[in-house]
Amino acid sequence: MTATYYDAHLIDATEAGLVLEYQGRRLELPTFQPVGDWLRNQIGQTGVVECAPEDQCWRFNAYLDQSLRRMSEFDQPERLGWRNDTDPDGWTAPRSIIPGKDGAFIEDDTEPVQIDVPPEFFDLCARYQLTPEAVLRGFIADTCDLISYVREPRGDGYGSNGSDERMMASDYLNRAYFYRGD
Repeated sequence: MTATYYDAHLIDATEAGLVLEYQGRRLELPTFQPVGDWLRNQIGQTGVVECAPEDQCWRFNAYLDQSLRRMSEFDQPERLGWRNDTDPDGWTAPRSIIPGKDGAFIEDDTEPVQIDVPPEFFDLCARYQLTPEAVLRGFIADTCDLISYVREPRGDGYGSNGSDERMMASDYLNRAYFYRGD
């Protein structure tokens, strides 16, 4: 279970950790983030602070939309409530994402598919220390050009592995199934 502080305001970042204001109180939390320009440029911004118990360290990510705030009264089992200057009445988004620019995100409208997989595919995935699901999800994201930008994160969790990977996945499909394409 990951510990999370939403709407935390980053006051400072030192070698000792993050200094935050959260719900009217000051928090000092250890971090594994190097205190470089990227983190220093987030000082003064509001965002989310997360820590997985096994890490024992905290990570701050500023909201892309600085007017974004949690509305816990809208929370549902799989969704969190949010509001911003564009939509002060609020909305919900999947728990797995932080809404992006102007509160944008892409809903999860995936459909389940069941497929039998040979042991050789499991062995191949194990060599890369990945699950078959992770490999298939990555391939699907690359072939479909699914990019999960910070400004519009995807609720389904799909995200391309990069522009070269998208090109190679497209090349594979074109080569393997050229006779079926338009």
